[in-house]
Amino acid sequence: IDDAIEVNDVGDMGRGYVTKKAIPEGSPILFDTGFLSVPVDGNKAMHERMWDKLAKRLSGEARRRSAKADAQADFFYSTVKELPLKGNMDRSILHCKSMSDEENEQMVVFSICEGCALFCTEEPQMAIFPKASFFNHSCAPNALMKSDRSSLLVTAARDLSAGE
Repeated sequence: IDDAIEVNDVGDMGRGYVTKKAIPEGSPILFDTGFLSVPVDGNKAMHERMWDKLAKRLSGEARRRSAKADAQADFFYSTVKELPLKGNMDRSILHCKSMSDEENEQMVVFSICEGCALFCTEEPQMAIFPKASFFNHSCAPNALMKSDRSSLLVTAARDLSAGE
């Protein structure tokens, strides 16, 4: 929002947001739209449920019948699939010659889900918010998040200086 932050290298944490200018406490920093969400509770692990939902959404049949599904698939391949992996893992580590292309893709999606999915604050859901995936964790956070399964707003928890 208002071009106040940008993604940069942040040392051992990989890539993350850095403020480009001073931001007053309570100011909105980022608004994002959820790409994929699942309930917190389920009979499978969260990353498996996200994969199942994504695979159904991106299936060839769905893409042939819906411009929306086609646009979501394009966004997945151009943006979501490029999000950081859990622990900033190197993507080549996940590729295995003995697995099919779909199984290799599934491993990447699992790692993205495990590393980037956020608990929604307003309902019991986990969601992937592509832009918010570049916020790094802190035990003393300088930003606050409020979200439901479809939208997320990040605000400054205190006055922020340029370069934080």
